[in-house]
Amino acid sequence: MEPRLTRLRRGVFFPPFFLVVTALIISVLFPSGFLEKVVSLKEGMLDVFGGVFVWVGFLLLILAAFIFVSPLGRVKIGGRDAEPLVSRGAWLAIALCTNTAVGVLFWAMAEPLYHFLTPPASLQIVPEGQAATTFALSSLFMHWSFIPCTLYALPGLMFAICIYNFRQPFSLASCFFPMLGAVRSKAMGTPVDAVCLYALVAGMAAALATGILTIAGGLEHIFGLDSGPFSWTLIGIAIVGAFTASAVSGLQRGIRILSGINTGFFFLLILFFLIAGPTALAISLGVDAFRDFFVEFIPRATLSAFAPDDPWPGSWTIFYWAVWFAWAPVTSVFLGKISRGYSVRSYIVTNILVPATFAIIWMWVLGGTAMGMQTSGAGDFTGALDPGGTGPESIAFLVLDKLPGATVVIPFFLLVVFIAFVTAADSNTTAMASMSTDGLASEETDAPIRTKLIWGVTVGGLALSMLWLSGIEGIKNISYLGGLPALFFEIAIAVSFIFLLVRRKRLGLGMRENDTA
Repeated sequence: MEPRLTRLRRGVFFPPFFLVVTALIISVLFPSGFLEKVVSLKEGMLDVFGGVFVWVGFLLLILAAFIFVSPLGRVKIGGRDAEPLVSRGAWLAIALCTNTAVGVLFWAMAEPLYHFLTPPASLQIVPEGQAATTFALSSLFMHWSFIPCTLYALPGLMFAICIYNFRQPFSLASCFFPMLGAVRSKAMGTPVDAVCLYALVAGMAAALATGILTIAGGLEHIFGLDSGPFSWTLIGIAIVGAFTASAVSGLQRGIRILSGINTGFFFLLILFFLIAGPTALAISLGVDAFRDFFVEFIPRATLSAFAPDDPWPGSWTIFYWAVWFAWAPVTSVFLGKISRGYSVRSYIVTNILVPATFAIIWMWVLGGTAMGMQTSGAGDFTGALDPGGTGPESIAFLVLDKLPGATVVIPFFLLVVFIAFVTAADSNTTAMASMSTDGLASEETDAPIRTKLIWGVTVGGLALSMLWLSGIEGIKNISYLGGLPALFFEIAIAVSFIFLLVRRKRLGLGMRENDTA
């Protein structure tokens, strides 16, 4: 018999909800003072914890590799007789879309141009030269592949093991069961879930603002519609309505269907760029960049390659890591829930290796195309990044304009942006509603529709309000702050995994006949 899904977890729902609403009211009443305070908090956080973000991300990747080769890798999530919630193909598509989301569309062609123009001063790379091109694409691979996927995957894996194999409550605090035991981890459930829920609201609002600006830039490029508050509002309403409707339809319908469509569209875009773009040059640039990425991975992933006073890592690597951390805890609820019936090794392949490899291929093709056109003189896109330029949201459309079939491909690209964000937001809205619901089973049961609607509208309202008041920079600064509590959550996850690896036999995980795949 399924538990009733009628009770709201007030201690989880109301603190982050009121905190977001209060911040919104203050930002409306005192916009300049509010933004100044947020920027001050962000800079203070980066001064103290910037290096910690990077080192924790690197060490979590090492931990994931160790888990993969350890005996824990053979354990089947839910036990030997557990039936998968989704097929393997649907699982791969959902994991791919949840991990990559709309960011790869926004930044694939814009980010390398920033690094091309202003590489780190401490590496003594000449701007706009060959070394700057290599570094630009290499940094793109770094920022979008293995470490970001690991930050999402490891908490999801621990969550899945604890709720399915150890039958712990549907709470992020259950991830601490291996080191704290059932009683103490359950006691931490409400505050842990509330803090992580706030972190995701901030991260989702920043991503939604990015998606809105990308679509607005595309509509301006195609139809000449001004990218401003009016168009942002209409686009925001459309996106929020779409991902809320998809979340309401449930896991087996909305997310599964959207992720399948989205994955197909991703591969169609890659194929188009390979056929229409300067493929030979893009591949050549990518080979050099991948070699640089492989050779310099450890120094750059730990920041030892940069001088301590170089501002570049804080503007890019640390910024990205903070945003990934903000998304990670609640995203892991969704990734963990849909993983029942598969082994730990399959989980790591599906949620780290596959999306990270895809991200490198995507960035290689799209980023390589933009950089190939820029360096060969086929196009000059750097002016869009100047003060008073059209901004990074226009870069993709400027690149597409230089390729055959732009009148067809640009509207298609906008459609992919829309569906990509709806797919990722769908999974996270579902996870947020699940965490806010008392008595939710860890199987096929789903959270109430009203809770999904509340969170969908709240995230949309925050994103639009911050866009109106302070633009994308304001909401990026808030997303930084969401990463700080998530950083400590990820550290606790790492410690909990160490306890699980050491105590695996004592806890009985993988030792019983029905635990291994």
